[in-house]
Formats: sequence, C-alpha cells, structure tokens
Amino acid sequence: MTFFDLSVETTVEKRAYRHFRKYLIQEGFIMLQQSVYSKLVLNGTTANLLKNRIKKACPTKGLV
Repeated sequence: MTFFDLSVETTVEKRAYRHFRKYLIQEGFIMLQQSVYSKLVLNGTTANLLKNRIKKACPTKGLV
C-alpha cells in the first residue's frame, strides 16, 4: 500500500505528481482513494523489490 502527499502548486510539481501517479499505475497499483494506491504482491522479496523501485521513482518534494 502506498500513501503520498505531493504538492501541486507549480507546473513542475504538477508534472512530478502526474509522472509518479502514472508510474504507480504502470506498476500495477490500483487507486483506493485519492493519493492511496495498493498492489497485491506474492511474497516479501517481491515487496522489497517494489519498495526500492518506488523509492527511485519518488519526486524530490512531498511525502511518500
């Protein structure tokens, strides 16, 4: 499950928000509600790999 709070005040921040959201959808996440996405994984190893990939895709500003 991924929760995030990203600022969308400037055009650069809006672009980072859209890019991160599209990344989550491409990874197979499903939106439960605004800024809350979830994905079912088979085991802990897969969860750790996914967590590392999400950390690399995170915008520099905001909370994930």
